[in-house]
Amino acid sequence: MHYGEPPTTAIVKPTWLALLLSLSIVIAYFGFILMVALAKPLLGTMIVPGVSLALVLAAGLLLFCILASSIFVIIENRKTGKGETP
Repeated sequence: MHYGEPPTTAIVKPTWLALLLSLSIVIAYFGFILMVALAKPLLGTMIVPGVSLALVLAAGLLLFCILASSIFVIIENRKTGKGETP
């Protein structure tokens, strides 16, 4: 790049992995929200004193999103580390 030249930006196509992980996260979130809306008595079930099923599922959803994001970052960084363009 030379002085005065506008910076170039690459438009990156979403990969199958990005679409798959994004779709799985959206489905998991909507599933949880639907359970909150339609199955309140089920989510209120106490697993152990002080811990309901809703709390366990919410924590699991959070961990699932962290795991999905980590998988995506690791795989995409390995691709770009080998000289491939994203």
